Amino acid sequence: KRFNELIPNCKYNSKYIKVPSQKYKNLKDAFNYVKDLLYYNIPRRNLINPPEIWLDEGHYGNLIGKISCPIVIRGMGINRTIITRGLHFHICDDWYKGINYLKVIIDNLSINHTINSINPNLWFHGIFGDSDKFINILSCKIEKCNGIGIYGHKICVNIKNSIICDNNQAGIHMWDKSILLADDLEIFNCSSGITIGNLRTKKNIILNDIKIHHNDKYGLSVGGWDPL
Repeated sequence: KRFNELIPNCKYNSKYIKVPSQKYKNLKDAFNYVKDLLYYNIPRRNLINPPEIWLDEGHYGNLIGKISCPIVIRGMGINRTIITRGLHFHICDDWYKGINYLKVIIDNLSINHTINSINPNLWFHGIFGDSDKFINILSCKIEKCNGIGIYGHKICVNIKNSIICDNNQAGIHMWDKSILLADDLEIFNCSSGITIGNLRTKKNIILNDIKIHHNDKYGLSVGGWDPL
């Protein structure tokens, strides 16, 4: 009886699905399962957390396209679990319907987006999109993107203990209704460090313990231009 009192109710704890496995051979298989689970459970207010996707060591080509629902992806560590082709988020309030505990978490992996192209105007970014929910990035490396490390005009990012490096354009570039909370972050070997355009939100950009060095242009640029 005492043991049961000390252990939290496991009914509401997140489960996980491992990739690769016999049932989920790649990241897209796992995402489709989570998406279907959320779609059928949220309207019924089922109080369960969606399963986390746990990626083993190795390279994973992202063939999902736009990530349109809350998702948790955890790897085995920087330079051990690597997602190629970046992560594109397009998550809106419709998926939440008043359920606030659902989160987007990207944890302990590397992300790159290197695609060879003869068109110099095509850019491929590490994390990009127009999500109005926070994308939590923990202990990750965003590197070697043909475009920008983190990019968006309405993207909310909470990034901690991470590295953004070796990208052809800026480490971070956001504007309009974007929000950036960064803590213990290092940005280097990009065309520039952080570029923040014309913000149309009263919420803050908060930078704490940030190292920006060895970039081609500037470290931090805050502009007032109109993105429209």
